[in-house]
Amino acid sequence: MALMYNKGYVKSIRGELEDLGTGFDFESVRNVILDLGYLKNKGIYEEFFDIYKNWEDPISVLTSAYNRLPSTSSLLQRAMSNNLTPEKSSIFSGSVDYFSLHQFYRFLERVYSMNLGRGLHEEDVKAIFSSNILEKIILGLENFDRVNSTNNFDDSFFHDIKEVKWTDKHTERFFDKLHDLLISKSFNEIGSIEITFKRELKRIAKFLAVCSTVNKNKTYITTIDVINAYKTIFKIIKTDISPMVNKKEYKGFLICSKCNGYYSLEDDEIPDDFTHCRCGGTITYVPSLEDAVYYEKTFKIRTINKKLIAGTLTSLAVALVLMNF
Repeated sequence: MALMYNKGYVKSIRGELEDLGTGFDFESVRNVILDLGYLKNKGIYEEFFDIYKNWEDPISVLTSAYNRLPSTSSLLQRAMSNNLTPEKSSIFSGSVDYFSLHQFYRFLERVYSMNLGRGLHEEDVKAIFSSNILEKIILGLENFDRVNSTNNFDDSFFHDIKEVKWTDKHTERFFDKLHDLLISKSFNEIGSIEITFKRELKRIAKFLAVCSTVNKNKTYITTIDVINAYKTIFKIIKTDISPMVNKKEYKGFLICSKCNGYYSLEDDEIPDDFTHCRCGGTITYVPSLEDAVYYEKTFKIRTINKKLIAGTLTSLAVALVLMNF
């Protein structure tokens, strides 16, 4: 399907690029700006930023569950085993380090929340961290959704990214100016939230530019690598990544408020695959049947009890046949 862009938007681009300097492919930068224009015209970019602006962490940073998150990510574990650790990194650094990876997962959380149309829960976050989405992005960049296997991702990546440098000051200035231009086209007004968003997005773009460089077996970042980074960011924002999460993290049950039945999710299913029970009742996801007791006021017949958990009411176990649209 060919995408049609606003003609007035296209005509204004050439003048806006004059400040970027020379030595870059005009058509490629133009296409990046058009990609941003497409996301804005479709309301996707605004929706994504609204999620960022109103974000509430699904897992509190003060909990043990949050501290265990890195252990669910094979990528973060491999990073730490290759001396890319939180202790040697900084959340405010412009360098590519451990927090570049960790922050990218947070970026993917917000994309996933937009895909699902709701706030995330603990299982959602684990499904992202324990997946190989980020490895696919590192290997495929803009074509991450076409990467079928990450077996060729090895520990040399963590060594290589430490060696990457800017080609020259001109290329680094190009990166700074392009980022400023894209942000200026993203918002009508720049406040404190927009500034924080700008800083975090720039770190992600720098990481992707480094990935583009490493993938080409190079040491120096070029303007093409910078452009590839933004093309990848905009591709991620408009992609439904829900098929790529680790669905095995959803180990709970769907319970029905009307017929009082339950359904155990399969390995390839997430709660959002289903809308309601065949009986017409509202469904709720719970991590375990024991947790269902907290929903007793929504049950029409009776509370979920140990008899159901023990399996003595086996007919009830199949009472909830969910419709999958």
